[in-house]
Amino acid sequence: MPAPRSSSTPAFRRGPDAARYFDHRAATGRAVEMLVSAELDLLWSNAAALALMSRGGPVRLSDDRLILPSRRQEDGLRSFLAGLDEGVAVWALQADGGWIVRAEAVTPAETPPAWLLTWQPMADPDRYLWADIGAHLRLTPSETRILRNLVDGLAVDQIADKLEVSIQTA
Repeated sequence: MPAPRSSSTPAFRRGPDAARYFDHRAATGRAVEMLVSAELDLLWSNAAALALMSRGGPVRLSDDRLILPSRRQEDGLRSFLAGLDEGVAVWALQADGGWIVRAEAVTPAETPPAWLLTWQPMADPDRYLWADIGAHLRLTPSETRILRNLVDGLAVDQIADKLEVSIQTA
């Protein structure tokens, strides 16, 4: 009787042209995507991210490192990433009308931590695109309310007051 196959790791077959698909995505993808280290060093980005950084949007590049509008925001992003061990989470950046930054931990074995960041503008015309953000990110209704208030520019203490919850809860 043959030994049972382990179901913990699915079989993966890499086609000979797999790299071409990723190169194509990096060149033509419209979503702003970048891979960063814990110190916000840029490890990889697609063309949309390079365009955003070159036109002086909410993030720019200096010596291969992301620069946000303020040091406080950079520290906030670093702290957010440090607290994200696995999975996906979102972070709100108040700059140029507001941005939602989706972060996903991407750390192969025996490598330093890194995160794939996807940037989505939250200007008023774009808000309808995120009407279902809570469901998309598997947030509870309370978490969704807090996220929407962050995107609207409220600080955590203001959100806590508005929603009548503690700052720790917010």
